Amino acid sequence: MRSATAEPRAARRQPGGLVVMARVTTTSGRPATVVDVAHVRYRLRRIPAGDERCADRRGGDWRLLVSTRVLSDELQCDSGWTVDRYGYNFRHAIELEPEEPGGANRARFVAEYRLTAVNGRTLTMRFHFGRSTR
Repeated sequence: MRSATAEPRAARRQPGGLVVMARVTTTSGRPATVVDVAHVRYRLRRIPAGDERCADRRGGDWRLLVSTRVLSDELQCDSGWTVDRYGYNFRHAIELEPEEPGGANRARFVAEYRLTAVNGRTLTMRFHFGRSTR
């Protein structure tokens, strides 16, 4: 994988968190596979209500994910993927901490992923969502 892109992406609500999905492809348009990716890092940042600038700030601890748990070699097209008929090959379930009463609908988050190819190039994907994402 010389380089990669993230095509249509989706985020949907599930009990206790969210599921994010994307189709990750190489520059030739071929879906990226597990052997193309050396490692995947992830961080989740909360954006306080009324603080739009926070989205651009650095923060949150990067966590290493097991590539085979978030990336599949074949495109998947199940009921959770409603973007198109082709499917996704990247999926990650995010657990969210319970909010304080009255704050659940105002909290917004940015989930950021860095996929590093075996040749060292990186792809960054960002999912912006609020607690009301479905």
